[in-house]
Order: sequence, then structure tokens, then C-alpha cells
Amino acid sequence: MVSEIFKSEVGASGRKETGRLEALSDGIFAIAMTLLVLEIHVPVVAADESFAQAILEKWPELLAFAIGFFTLLVCWINHHYMFEAIHKTDGILLLLNGFRLLVVSFTPFATALLSNYITTSNEQDAATVHSAQLLRYGIGYDLPLVLCMPTRLCTVEIAATPIKQV
Repeated sequence: MVSEIFKSEVGASGRKETGRLEALSDGIFAIAMTLLVLEIHVPVVAADESFAQAILEKWPELLAFAIGFFTLLVCWINHHYMFEAIHKTDGILLLLNGFRLLVVSFTPFATALLSNYITTSNEQDAATVHSAQLLRYGIGYDLPLVLCMPTRLCTVEIAATPIKQV
């Protein structure tokens, strides 16, 4: 039974078999990127207050949004390029990709911490949580590449090059 999980998803035609995994991944990336904007709240500006000043006071939220969005964008681009080379899946790759998606789905929370605490005495703790998130991204990206090389899930062109350079 357990060995069934780790069978390769190989079609008889030899064509790419990662479409469902890529679609799920794209959806989770899109949702996480969208959730980031929910942490930016519209300021309430009284008649005697400056609208520009109220917007400028939102800089922690806007900065955290930009950092989170571009981090996810770079991760999605890397994910896209990785799956240009991966043409088959197996249970291990599905689990590792699931870990990556777990990390992606945690991003709005880590970004919200950064936004809420960057101007407080807890800024180091918030930055540590966010930095650990970046480390998890790296692990989530590298593990499938390490798996891909020995199991021939990747095309030959990219499988060896990035890993040997590291």
C-alpha cells in the first residue's frame, strides 16, 4: 500500500505529467499573494487631517506587502522554471511540493507579523520569523531539485547544472 504512494506518474505517451501539481501550486501562490493585500487597511482621514500623511503612516503595511508579494513572485517564477524541466511526478515529489506550498501559505502570516511589529520593540522577533520563512523557501525549493536529479524526473538539461554549482 505505502509503495503505491511513491509510484511515478508516467503516462504511456511519455508526455509531461505534472499538470495537476502545477495547477494546484499556481492556485495556492495566487491565493497567498492575494491574502497579502488584506493586511493593508484603508486609513480613516478626518476633515482636518492630511490624506497624504495618513497614507504615509501606512508605510509598514505597504513595505511588508511589497516584500511579501515580490518574495512570492520570485518563488513562483522559480517554481515555474523548475517545472519546465520536471516532466514526471512521484509521491515524494508531491510531498516535497506540498511542503513548499505549506511555506507559501504561511507567508501572509509572516508578512503580517513584520508589518505589525516592525516599528515596535518586537521588531527583531518579527524579522526573525520572516527570515526563517525565507530559509524555509530555500529548503522548499532545493529539496525537489535534489530529488529530481537521481530519479530522472527532470529533463537532462537542467538536472545536474544547478546542483553541481551549489
